[in-house]
Amino acid sequence: MGRKIDTIVLHHSASKPDTTLEEIRRWHTVDRGWRDVGYHLLLRLCPDGSTELLTGRPHDGDDEIDPWEMGAHVRGHNSHSFGVCSIGNWSKQEMPPGMREGVVLLLADLCMRWELDPLKAVRGHREMSGASTECPGLLVDMDSIRAEVAEKVGRLLIPTEEQ
Repeated sequence: MGRKIDTIVLHHSASKPDTTLEEIRRWHTVDRGWRDVGYHLLLRLCPDGSTELLTGRPHDGDDEIDPWEMGAHVRGHNSHSFGVCSIGNWSKQEMPPGMREGVVLLLADLCMRWELDPLKAVRGHREMSGASTECPGLLVDMDSIRAEVAEKVGRLLIPTEEQ
């Protein structure tokens, strides 16, 4: 039995937006010696502005991290956190609207699935204790991401007349 997921950590790949999952897998397995990609899920921007969801580290979808599912995305926090990576470098450019929308929708889905409060559970890599990084990018305002995720979760849980 694993540890309950209490944190969803947002990352960026700090690479070109067209970086492939295979390239990231090679960086993590060959260059770093890890068993697989460090993140559980990745989002890549498609040419039409939508996002594509990619699977990195295997996870069975429940609200626990079992030893075989443990990511390699935040030292000291992998046993209870879920890693999401947005492919691109959001320290060099603003996250495109389609990517931001994809990130918010994915984080909202995960928060609802695991009954997590987005204002407490969603964190940028740089916000994690012991982390020394720009990740998920200096141009990403995590407070506004959390607010958007919380708004989306609230709208999805409490339908309004507009919906």
